[in-house]
Amino acid sequence: MFLFKNLSLKLKNLRVLIPKRDLIILFIMWFLLGYFFIFYPILTKNIDYEIKDKKIKVKSQFLKANFKTDILLVSIDSETLSETEHKWPWPQEHWAKIINDIKEKGKPKAIILDIYFQESKTEKPPESFIKAVKSQSNTGLVAIYEENETTFGKQILISPPIKEIDEVAAFTGISQQPIDDDGKIRTMILHDKRINYKHIAIELLNNCKIDIPNLSVFSDIQTPVALLDFPVSYRGLNQISINDLKNDDRNYEFLKDRIVIIGATASILHDYHQTSIGLISGPEIICNTVETLGSSFLQLLDDSISNRIIHYLAGVLIVMLFYSDLFKQSSKQVLIIWLMLPVFLFFYSYFPKAHPPIELTWLGYTATAALFVLMIRIIELADIREQLAEASICSDFQKGLFPEKGLTDESGISCYGTCIPYQNAGGDYYDFFKLKNGNIFYILCDVSGHGISASMITTVVKSLVVIETTNDNFNIDSLFNKINYAVLNLTKRKKMVTIVGGIINTKNYEVSISSAGHIPAILKHGNGFEEIPLPAHPLGVYSTERLKKAQTVIKLENFNKLFFYSDGIIEARDWNNQELGFDSFYNEINNLPEIANSEECIKILLNRLKEHTKGRDFVDDVSLLVVSCRCKDTKKETKESD
Repeated sequence: MFLFKNLSLKLKNLRVLIPKRDLIILFIMWFLLGYFFIFYPILTKNIDYEIKDKKIKVKSQFLKANFKTDILLVSIDSETLSETEHKWPWPQEHWAKIINDIKEKGKPKAIILDIYFQESKTEKPPESFIKAVKSQSNTGLVAIYEENETTFGKQILISPPIKEIDEVAAFTGISQQPIDDDGKIRTMILHDKRINYKHIAIELLNNCKIDIPNLSVFSDIQTPVALLDFPVSYRGLNQISINDLKNDDRNYEFLKDRIVIIGATASILHDYHQTSIGLISGPEIICNTVETLGSSFLQLLDDSISNRIIHYLAGVLIVMLFYSDLFKQSSKQVLIIWLMLPVFLFFYSYFPKAHPPIELTWLGYTATAALFVLMIRIIELADIREQLAEASICSDFQKGLFPEKGLTDESGISCYGTCIPYQNAGGDYYDFFKLKNGNIFYILCDVSGHGISASMITTVVKSLVVIETTNDNFNIDSLFNKINYAVLNLTKRKKMVTIVGGIINTKNYEVSISSAGHIPAILKHGNGFEEIPLPAHPLGVYSTERLKKAQTVIKLENFNKLFFYSDGIIEARDWNNQELGFDSFYNEINNLPEIANSEECIKILLNRLKEHTKGRDFVDDVSLLVVSCRCKDTKKETKESD
């Protein structure tokens, strides 16, 4: 009950998770697939034929009748035809001699004449033939059975043997087997109550007083059809020709107490048929029919609509059993069960009394699993759309964290920055603004990873920056400690932050630089450039007591430039997966025009970066902050010289 209760809740949630129109379309498609599979067997018959062929081949190798009486085929082969003085069809006097010799010399348990003796309007059968059939009451004859499709429906035609011999024969039965659309024989008609005839093999076993297992199961069915196995053919058919019997009387010993089937095997007589195991003769089919009836694995064919519905719904139920929690399953699991299910169903098909349409169970599973997979994908797409919308909102929000424009102070200090997130929302953050005392605060941080989670950390950093820088006693060390405490407690060491920041004194041009695990800053001056490495611990990993920070102070001179950046620049890759690297980046900085301001420097460096990647997307967030200096005195001297 829990299964269906859980499933019911899941299905109710579909109305919320999937648009109503999409849900209706999916269920209509699923219903139509089931309807056509169930009510139009022609769509699945080829699969059914393949299953039956493989099943028959497997069964036939191990099947054995419950009785011990051997079956022997007395064949009319090509050699027999050529050495007999009579032309085919043989006269009934000749048949009388063959039958009498077999009965007197061979003493078989029973005989089936798989030969049709056509009724003649002018001649009656000779007395010798009648007596031969009648003697010992163990001879069976075949009647021709035909079922034809007409405009008025199915028409049954039965052509019994000659009346005089039919009346004296021990039994008469039909031998024709249904032929499938692909021309193969896979089944046998056990009896037809419409004409009151049974299969010749049933009549034979009844005459021999041999019990037929499971036959009572089919007694109430008007025209039961069962799978035909071929154990005799697989085991090796016992066979002897009429010519062999004629040439050596000792061969009649092979017939004693056996069930003898007399029939044509000569190819010229055209009594050969395609079966699940290949081309075999009509008499050999009868031999296999006798053995099949004598086994315990006789299976009826039940292709009724009710049976097809049951087995299709069984496939639906399997999906529900394995996927009660429908929306936490992977396509891989669906595929594994989809591949394993036919194997299970194939072995299952041996046990019911009627051969089950297992292809419908597999198709029912396939259609239902596909339905659920499609629903899962629709839900996932909806989630993706929602995430993209949220990411877009987050991106717009994060843009508000950055300065709207650059900062140029009357002292000649200018700041400019840029940030290109790897995704809509990134983990990089930079800022700069003037403090109450006229100095300039700057900061650049890089949160591990990227996406919304990293963006949330940058929001926390921004909030702490805003709060701390409003204090009159603000200092960088206190800010770093509070950021470390916040990240450590919020992420439980799942995220870390590298930060570089400080204060620019606009009066004496001294720049304090504090670093928490960030990559070195670069100072460009007239003689080239130099790294400013400040080895320290990133924030969010260690407690405040164990946290190692690094600080330094430098003095800016005219045309000096400070570069602060994230590792996304260094890790930018081209299509050959070649990173830009520190050396290339430092070289680009060194080649910058001395008179270029902060904004111009960033534009040049970004163009160089895009040239390196050749259109490939960045693999991480890219951030760059440039501080440049043009001292007042230098500007004044320049004007005087002009």
